[in-house]
Amino acid sequence: MEGIAQVVSVTRQPIVEVAEGVEAGGSYTIVARIYPPADDYSKYCFQVKISKPIDLADKIPSAMDHGRFTFYSDRQLKVGDQLDIDISPA
Repeated sequence: MEGIAQVVSVTRQPIVEVAEGVEAGGSYTIVARIYPPADDYSKYCFQVKISKPIDLADKIPSAMDHGRFTFYSDRQLKVGDQLDIDISPA
């Protein structure tokens, strides 16, 4: 089933030095919520695949829980940005 999700939260992960001269982090944690009707997806667990924007299609979101899911991105998105998603039972 296809759907639309909207970005509701964007958090930048801090850059930390994990070893001398080796840094990690700097990516973004993105939380999105399925655009109405989210109630249809609040009782069971569903898997989400992002189809657009195409540069996020390789990201693996968490399972959708109560209409929300999380994924990590090197690209910053804005609250309110829309994502085209495919939804399937987990």
